[in-house]
Amino acid sequence: MPVTYLVEDNAPAHQTAAKIDAVTRQTKGIITLDWPPKSPDLNQIEPVWSDHKNAIATFQFTGASQTTVHQAKQILQKTWLEYPQELIDRRCSSFYEKLQRCILHGGNNNFDA
Repeated sequence: MPVTYLVEDNAPAHQTAAKIDAVTRQTKGIITLDWPPKSPDLNQIEPVWSDHKNAIATFQFTGASQTTVHQAKQILQKTWLEYPQELIDRRCSSFYEKLQRCILHGGNNNFDA
């Protein structure tokens, strides 16, 4: 079974999910990396999520009908599938460099300013 590493920040939703599905993660070979509180966010999926949120912001969803929920799911899937893989790859490959820069700056992640 392949091993998958999961990086989550300390958002309350992540902490709750980790408690709820700990057994599932273990049986699926998912290893959650410890992420210290108040640490710099080096998780490279965050800018991808931001881009994704911007892409879906142009759509107007009103109400909570099954049709609206279905339309929202379709738009989420469509915009995700259209997101260029090379951008995801570039973000992920920059993790090590950002981590090293953070270490060089004593844990500070304001080195891009």
